[in-house]
Amino acid sequence: MIGMRLLLVLAALPLLGQIPATKPGLILVPSQEPTSRVRAEEPLPIPPEPRFTLEGVVRFQANKSRLFAPGTIVTVYGENLAPATWCGVELSQKPPYPLEVCGVRVLVGESPAGLLYAGPKQINLMLPADAPTLGTAPMRVCVREVCSDPVELRFSVRKIFLKMDGKAYVHMPLWIDVEHPTPYEFLYPCMNRPGAIVNASLEVRYGGRPLAARAQPMYMGRILNGSSCMAAGRSSEGRVPLHMLYPIDRPGVYSVKLTTYGETLCESDWMDVVVEPFSAALREGWLRSIDERIEAATAEELAAAILPNLLSYPDEKVLMRVARLTRHRNRMVSEFARQSLAIFDEEIIRRTISAERLAELCPPRGRCRAEAPDSLPIVQQKVAPEYTDEARRVGREGAVLLRVQVDASGQVVSTSLMRSLGLGLDEKAFEAVKKWKFAPGTMKGQPVGAEILVAVEFRL
Repeated sequence: MIGMRLLLVLAALPLLGQIPATKPGLILVPSQEPTSRVRAEEPLPIPPEPRFTLEGVVRFQANKSRLFAPGTIVTVYGENLAPATWCGVELSQKPPYPLEVCGVRVLVGESPAGLLYAGPKQINLMLPADAPTLGTAPMRVCVREVCSDPVELRFSVRKIFLKMDGKAYVHMPLWIDVEHPTPYEFLYPCMNRPGAIVNASLEVRYGGRPLAARAQPMYMGRILNGSSCMAAGRSSEGRVPLHMLYPIDRPGVYSVKLTTYGETLCESDWMDVVVEPFSAALREGWLRSIDERIEAATAEELAAAILPNLLSYPDEKVLMRVARLTRHRNRMVSEFARQSLAIFDEEIIRRTISAERLAELCPPRGRCRAEAPDSLPIVQQKVAPEYTDEARRVGREGAVLLRVQVDASGQVVSTSLMRSLGLGLDEKAFEAVKKWKFAPGTMKGQPVGAEILVAVEFRL
């Protein structure tokens, strides 16, 4: 009898796991542990509205330009951008990046951005590949069903935007603000020569006609910012001193256009600048204010702002201040000031600076301005460069920038690389330019050897 009862109990054991719960939320578990009660999850509270502004959207390793491009990394700073308590999901550090994590999404237009990091005050993301190449699109941050107000982003891949704040006056500094497409920023100063811009050209018209540029030293000087005036991942003021490159000595309308030669050739539209007269009395007051700034200025401020501002009108009063700065304890400042002497008229220099000091500043004969040709070589016939298979396969486009020495017969005698594209395209650019035909530069009506910068474009 005992054996029969034992068999009945053993036979009934497998059925225990099939007994339905008698009350909602009550589950019978076939184990020796006490049964537990699991309550249905309570509804999550509605998250606070995410908030951010355009100033809080920053390009990776950049600090000023507000131009964005598809597929680039940006950081968004704000409030309530993600849940205060993270859901524990690990974000990928390599593409493809998730489009939604823990209820967080970032929309550009209607396209989701890839998420690299999401926190309550910061989101790192990759802009969608189908974002505009030129134009605008709204960005929104959404946490579950709650989205921020849209913030309008401006996009550009090849177009530069120029602007000028305030008024412009004759014989006064005239700075042009430059918004450059990612990943490059326009750097000034880029060399220890105040009027140098490398990998870029600035065209100016006055009264509809091309304006002649200021005289500059023939030697290049030393690079200050990497390898050129265009650099990736560098912070910069993003502006160019127009008065350093062209004489702004008459009131009227000046038209300005900037072209840069990075991995892609970028151009601005023509921008008109109205220049008004400026009285001598007002300029005297301005010079006194500059003197006060010089006393307390850092070396960077002297080289990047004060010296270029002084050189807007290189007269005897300005030369006296520049000559003092040639003795500055900071080598960058003293060299910048020394190279600035090339802008001044030789007669003014010799009246203001002693012969002994001039021999030290501009050895060996005290001449600070090399005699420049009256006209530079002109390209008469180009030969298109060949593409390499590797560059064609990855779709590489852009411009290789070369410094070319052309002799008095119009023949190319030497070339040097100023901006690279890589993937074998630099070598193809050298080969093509050697086949180009030039009209030589001239001086006093005679052909002479001279250097020019040329951009060799690669387009698929």
